[in-house]
Amino acid sequence: MKLLDSSFCADFLRGRNAAKSYRLDHQDESLVLSAVGYYELYHGAVKEGRDPARVDDLLPWVERIDYDRAHALEGARIRQELEAQGERLQHPDMMLAGVARSLGVPVVTADGGFERVDGLDVENHRELYRE
Repeated sequence: MKLLDSSFCADFLRGRNAAKSYRLDHQDESLVLSAVGYYELYHGAVKEGRDPARVDDLLPWVERIDYDRAHALEGARIRQELEAQGERLQHPDMMLAGVARSLGVPVVTADGGFERVDGLDVENHRELYRE
């Protein structure tokens, strides 16, 4: 299982080769998106005047997972760890990092901030598949 960040999904929806190649090479794996990630994608669609329901239609291969107590608790721990180091992530990213770290799975993202989270495996599809 791999947790997708909205940056990966947005790249896929925009037809970026790195995201398409990553998807093809990992089609036999469970690729999941949490409710937090869906929020980010829906917000982007609404902001750009597009129908947010299209997100679901265009990503039928993405498995939806709920955001639960364990994810929230791990996200809170990550926030405390980062703040103690004088670092920050956007709240949705801290929440997604909490999901990934609590499940022990990598997060697939184009955002560099996730790399500051201790104990979190990060797969940057843009770096893996240079465009």
